[in-house]
Amino acid sequence: MKFKTLIIIIGVVALLTACGKNGDSSSSNKGENSGNKSQITNPVTEITEGQAKKIYSSLFRVPSGAKNVKWSVIDSAESSEKNAPRLLEFNFDLDGKSFTAREKKSNSGNANFSGLYYVWSVEDPFEFTDKNGNKLSGEAFRYNGKDECVDLCIWSDPHNGMSYTLSVSAKSLDGFDLQAIVEMITP
Repeated sequence: MKFKTLIIIIGVVALLTACGKNGDSSSSNKGENSGNKSQITNPVTEITEGQAKKIYSSLFRVPSGAKNVKWSVIDSAESSEKNAPRLLEFNFDLDGKSFTAREKKSNSGNANFSGLYYVWSVEDPFEFTDKNGNKLSGEAFRYNGKDECVDLCIWSDPHNGMSYTLSVSAKSLDGFDLQAIVEMITP
């Protein structure tokens, strides 16, 4: 009797395990497919500087000597809503380094919408005076990795309601001052 019960229990466990594997397999595939959909990034559309000025009149200034200048707008579900702020991106090369600057209308002060998610090793506040004589403040960050160094500055201008980010990465950024570039490009 005990032997028959043991055989029946083993059979039931084997049957349930087989059914569970079939169910896991199909749900796993569904998860993979839906996972791929969630990895779609926000659409980036390359635009001209003139088109960028139509979105925000207080546009970044292109520094003297900048090369490979590109303007883009990054749309999101939020930006498709009526009157929602749009995210502009400005890429350029200067003195052998590639920079990415972003701006958008924001009343939240120094907001980080750079798309960079590092564990920053340095975080410092900074202040500067813009071309109109306004004192602005921001925060500077640095990531020092084994093969990469990243600098990020975020700042805002309460006079025009805009927030900004500027980033650069290189093998080494020792002695490099990203704030000098911030001052060059701030509207």
